[in-house]
Amino acid sequence: MIENAKEQRERGVPLLEAAAEGARLRFRPVMMTSFAFILGLLPLVIASGASQLARRDVGTPVFGGMIAASLIGIFAIPPLYVTFQWLREKIRRSAKPEVERQDGKGIGKGRGDSIALDKASNSSRAAR
Repeated sequence: MIENAKEQRERGVPLLEAAAEGARLRFRPVMMTSFAFILGLLPLVIASGASQLARRDVGTPVFGGMIAASLIGIFAIPPLYVTFQWLREKIRRSAKPEVERQDGKGIGKGRGDSIALDKASNSSRAAR
């Protein structure tokens, strides 16, 4: 989810929109994987017969942990990404993703970084 949101953010998409889009795109694959694992643990949770206690002792905490991890992944991770990315951009202006223009010059970093990029590209052209 976060990797997709970071890619969106680097393209210049607003923070909340990038987080929502990343969560929306990755929701189904993440939940399908989690539920497949949870359902695979169900025989351990409802075990009976020989070694029933050992199977239940292993299956029940893992079953509950996967449900908790799935809920955290749905409800906590995207808001935490938004919060920490917002703080990062607020504290360090250079942390804002650089947006590429059509002419190849970077914008969006502030503090004259695009001027430094222009000078570097001009000096490399002069060296040729």
